[in-house]
Amino acid sequence: MCSPPPRMLKEEIFRRYQLNLACASVRKTINNSCFGGGDKTHMEEENKAYKTAADCSGLMK
Repeated sequence: MCSPPPRMLKEEIFRRYQLNLACASVRKTINNSCFGGGDKTHMEEENKAYKTAADCSGLMK
Protein backbone atom coordinates (compact mmCIF):
# COMPACT_ATOMS: atom_id res chain seq x y z
CA MET A 1 0.00 0.00 0.00
CA CYS A 2 1.17 3.55 -0.71
CA SER A 3 0.47 6.72 1.21
CA PRO A 4 0.69 10.28 -0.06
CA PRO A 5 3.79 12.42 0.46
CA PRO A 6 5.28 13.70 2.72
CA ARG A 7 4.74 10.57 4.81
CA MET A 8 6.44 8.47 2.16
CA LEU A 9 9.27 9.54 -0.12
CA LYS A 10 8.57 9.45 -3.84
CA GLU A 11 11.40 6.95 -4.24
CA GLU A 12 9.63 4.57 -1.86
CA ILE A 13 6.32 5.04 -3.65
CA PHE A 14 8.06 4.26 -6.95
CA ARG A 15 9.70 1.17 -5.42
CA ARG A 16 6.34 -0.10 -4.22
CA TYR A 17 4.79 0.68 -7.60
CA GLN A 18 7.45 -1.47 -9.28
CA LEU A 19 7.01 -4.31 -6.77
CA ASN A 20 3.23 -4.39 -7.17
CA LEU A 21 3.44 -4.21 -10.95
CA ALA A 22 5.93 -7.09 -10.98
CA CYS A 23 3.74 -9.09 -8.59
CA ALA A 24 0.66 -8.55 -10.77
CA SER A 25 2.55 -9.50 -13.91
CA VAL A 26 3.86 -12.73 -12.40
CA ARG A 27 0.42 -13.59 -11.01
CA LYS A 28 -1.07 -13.05 -14.46
CA THR A 29 1.57 -15.26 -16.10
CA ILE A 30 1.05 -18.04 -13.56
CA ASN A 31 -2.74 -17.77 -13.72
CA ASN A 32 -2.72 -17.98 -17.51
CA SER A 33 0.07 -20.54 -17.94
CA CYS A 34 -0.84 -22.96 -15.18
CA PHE A 35 -4.49 -22.45 -14.34
CA GLY A 36 -6.32 -21.37 -17.51
CA GLY A 37 -6.70 -17.83 -16.20
CA GLY A 38 -6.97 -18.67 -12.51
CA ASP A 39 -9.90 -19.04 -10.17
CA LYS A 40 -11.86 -16.10 -8.75
CA THR A 41 -9.61 -15.68 -5.71
CA HIS A 42 -6.38 -15.72 -7.72
CA MET A 43 -7.79 -13.29 -10.31
CA GLU A 44 -8.87 -10.96 -7.49
CA GLU A 45 -5.35 -11.04 -6.02
CA GLU A 46 -3.88 -10.25 -9.45
CA ASN A 47 -6.29 -7.32 -9.78
CA LYS A 48 -5.44 -6.07 -6.28
CA ALA A 49 -1.76 -5.92 -7.21
CA TYR A 50 -2.56 -3.98 -10.40
CA LYS A 51 -4.83 -1.61 -8.46
CA THR A 52 -2.19 -0.97 -5.80
CA ALA A 53 0.37 -0.24 -8.53
CA ALA A 54 -2.11 2.21 -10.08
CA ASP A 55 -2.69 3.85 -6.69
CA CYS A 56 1.06 4.30 -6.26
CA SER A 57 1.36 5.67 -9.78
CA GLY A 58 -1.29 8.27 -8.99
CA LEU A 59 0.69 9.42 -5.94
CA MET A 60 3.83 9.98 -8.02
CA LYS A 61 2.21 12.69 -10.15
